[in-house]
Amino acid sequence: MADLNATGLEGVILTQLSKPQSQFTRELYDLWKELKGEQEMPSKSDFKPERMKAYLPNLYIVDIIDGGADYRLRLIGTALTQMVGRDMTGHLISAVPETQWRGRIYDTVVRERAPVGYLSQLGRPGGPAVTTENIVLPALDMEGEFSELVCASVLVKGP
Repeated sequence: MADLNATGLEGVILTQLSKPQSQFTRELYDLWKELKGEQEMPSKSDFKPERMKAYLPNLYIVDIIDGGADYRLRLIGTALTQMVGRDMTGHLISAVPETQWRGRIYDTVVRERAPVGYLSQLGRPGGPAVTTENIVLPALDMEGEFSELVCASVLVKGP
């Protein structure tokens, strides 16, 4: 996995994981490796709906804009929307100050063209912070360009 050096909310250090820890992120990472085969990374068309069904509530898809100049949260699973207390679908990372630290993680994946796993502490409007395990996986578009990140977050500590 790629090397990560970023901080979370208000100086909370993110812990990089050398390999996925939870069953959920291990299974998703193993699926990503299976789908890519001998290629550098799989295509988003390789992620067939029937294989992704179990992951969808905790999955989010990020579009890479202009080679990493910005990122758009294209799809966000229902469990994640509930976890953070709002739906961020369609938002640019640059337009939401409290999510801009994620851009540094995405930059690492784009630069190194490799997955990143990490623990983070997320603040929630009107609620306590939660700790999540996260994985960011690179994917190709239909034209074979690296333009998408397949990501997942699962709760590991919180209310």
